[in-house]
Amino acid sequence: YYCTCSGCDNGNYGSELWIKTASTIRVYDSLHDNYENIDISPGQFIVVHREPRILLVTTEVLGCPVSLCVLHAPHQNHGTKAVKLFWSTFVQLLHLHQIKYESLIILGDFNQKFGFIVSTSVGDLYCQKQGPGAHCIHDWMVCNSMCFPSTFQGKHDSSPSHTYTHHTGSLHRIDYVCVPTACLQYPCFTYTADLALSQCD
Repeated sequence: YYCTCSGCDNGNYGSELWIKTASTIRVYDSLHDNYENIDISPGQFIVVHREPRILLVTTEVLGCPVSLCVLHAPHQNHGTKAVKLFWSTFVQLLHLHQIKYESLIILGDFNQKFGFIVSTSVGDLYCQKQGPGAHCIHDWMVCNSMCFPSTFQGKHDSSPSHTYTHHTGSLHRIDYVCVPTACLQYPCFTYTADLALSQCD
């Protein structure tokens, strides 16, 4: 694997993107209505922005730009104002680098719960009460046709829906892969890997 890091803040935060070297991905070519095997290598990925909470990388697939973002958002305990400021700054960053939402994939520790409020962006699978900080994220996703596939029935497999186990034993889903809503029309499935850790995040 090739690992790209965002760096940390005195040992805190930090995001990483792991790319399997000399690997192949299967890509749907909507123009020709078929699937193609695409060889990928670390050299194809360009880091356009990095900071302790955000790593933004771009590449090209079938001649089309694709952006990958790994982020670690602030927890609700930081306060709703801090959460909203982070997401407002993040959206400005996407605009600054002219990132197209239709080819954006976000791999994130969103540190928020979703599902109680259902929309075209968030389904009702393993629904959780949506906190005040999550509203601005949800609204942004709806306005820009982005979604969490893992929240939709039939898109998440039989693996557990939660992604975080608190030391008290309580289970939470706060980590998500966010993709364009159009992906829900195609074979698009999610799963949760069991890393056998006492605290999985």
